[in-house]
Amino acid sequence: MNDFVSKNYRKILELRREGLGKYHSQFPHQFIKVPTAFSLPGLVVRENRRSALHASGLRHYDIGSRICIMDKPVPWVVASRLIHDGQSVLDIGCSDGMFEKFLKVNGISVHYAGVEVDTSFSPDFELYRSLKDVRGKFDIITLFHVIEHMPLNEFLDLLAQIPALLKGPEIAILATPNVLSPGVFERDIEHVQPYPWFDLYAILRLYFSRVDVLRGHYLCTPLRVISIPVKAVAGVLREQDWCEEVVLIAKRGNINSAGRQ
Repeated sequence: MNDFVSKNYRKILELRREGLGKYHSQFPHQFIKVPTAFSLPGLVVRENRRSALHASGLRHYDIGSRICIMDKPVPWVVASRLIHDGQSVLDIGCSDGMFEKFLKVNGISVHYAGVEVDTSFSPDFELYRSLKDVRGKFDIITLFHVIEHMPLNEFLDLLAQIPALLKGPEIAILATPNVLSPGVFERDIEHVQPYPWFDLYAILRLYFSRVDVLRGHYLCTPLRVISIPVKAVAGVLREQDWCEEVVLIAKRGNINSAGRQ
């Protein structure tokens, strides 16, 4: 067992029960009460912004009259509803800054900075190679599909640094594959650490005063739309989720005494 988890095991179990109770889940496999965040292509980019999308460089593809955003559309949409003009955003694992382009296409202008180890591109934004190099504080910190690519020890070390980089009671937004959905975690050979939503809820609660959980599903094809009732019923009967990712929104409060400084 990880040393940090071992040291805080009882507290983590208590916070896991808190998370399960918050979403009326008596057992970990009961996921149906966790709210679902759907993203339709038409909601991601409206028709009158099509020309702006093409000019932005944001990766996408067209399906008839609709536009599908590549990369991470569900957590991006969730985050865009929480981010306001003029705020500062630190995007950990930002790659080449597609999230900033997504925000601009949707009419949101922010002070954007990223953390990324990939050196294969020339950034047009403030870029740090390590979280330890980051200067200043931010209104919003995002980690979109990052933590599943690192061992648990590395994630815990990263997480311990985040509260000090946030301004006041602002928020962190994290997304990762939903391991209760069969096959999702195994789709990428670079995934090394799965995180069930209730365990991730508990770990985040060690550092944040409130954590909210959403299950994400991208409705990028007609089949995905019409099959929702079948998936929902089959998921309950088989005790397997049909939403491919989870998005957690953590609001900063006082760091729990169990949290590492």
